[in-house]
Amino acid sequence: MTPLDTLLKKPSVTIYLDGLMVLCYDKHHKRLQAGIHTDVHFHAMTIKVRERGQSTDLQSLTLELERIKEIAPFFLYVEKKEGSGAPSGAATLFKPDDPRYKQAFANVIDMQSESFHKHDHLRIKPNILAPLNILNGKFYAATLGMATRKSLERDPNPFNLGLVSTRVAGDISNTSGNLILRSNDHKTKPLIMLPLSDEKHYEVSIINEPSDNHEMGADHTHDDSCDCPPPDDESRVNHFNVYYKAFVLRDGATMYEVDIMEEPGPMPHDSEPTLSFLPDDPPCDIVWVSDISQLPDFP
Repeated sequence: MTPLDTLLKKPSVTIYLDGLMVLCYDKHHKRLQAGIHTDVHFHAMTIKVRERGQSTDLQSLTLELERIKEIAPFFLYVEKKEGSGAPSGAATLFKPDDPRYKQAFANVIDMQSESFHKHDHLRIKPNILAPLNILNGKFYAATLGMATRKSLERDPNPFNLGLVSTRVAGDISNTSGNLILRSNDHKTKPLIMLPLSDEKHYEVSIINEPSDNHEMGADHTHDDSCDCPPPDDESRVNHFNVYYKAFVLRDGATMYEVDIMEEPGPMPHDSEPTLSFLPDDPPCDIVWVSDISQLPDFP
């Protein structure tokens, strides 16, 4: 698989986020929170570390959602001095308000945008999105696809959203030290500890996706009947139904789903570098909430 274009020219680490997650950005603390959706069947969070361009995992682990609930929140950061426990740097967003750039963070589906719930005063329910606090990196759209939005009530007139991000990436600038992923218990061994090097570029993939023991059909859904079609009088459940389990909407607010084409065709011509498109993108698309700075406290 050809590596995707990075935002920074020579980062030490590129973090990829994908699957059932809701992103929040805290401007005050300069951190990105990835809310891992835990109220969904047959999913798990998989974390893999590789040297860029290599196929062998240097480190990998899979956490079942029940385990995530037990040990969340998580913290991902660069520890400059081994054993210091003090993170350095800050997490920022690349052009969060300007979708004209292919790699702009603004291309991530925003559930509080004009196309979704701008006037619905969207809020997040507690105890559903387990926080992964990321304290380093510049975050951007890593892959794009052509998207259409429709209501969950079988909308006959889908709305064209244009190009949206199907995977979020964050580049950590060239640095040394240890990349640490730990749980809420400071006394336990880090889940990931990766010594960084000026000469190497590592990739960390974090995804909340269907677990290996769940057979997934081509039309992936998130209903209790696995991949079997629901009764005729019921709508089929997709990942946006699952997202709405975590949101509080006003009475009567429209709920939406989004269809994204895997191969969007020719890209608009501009001066930005062309992104790669993967034919096997995971079926769960990441979203964010621009007007919510942080997730509710998690037990």
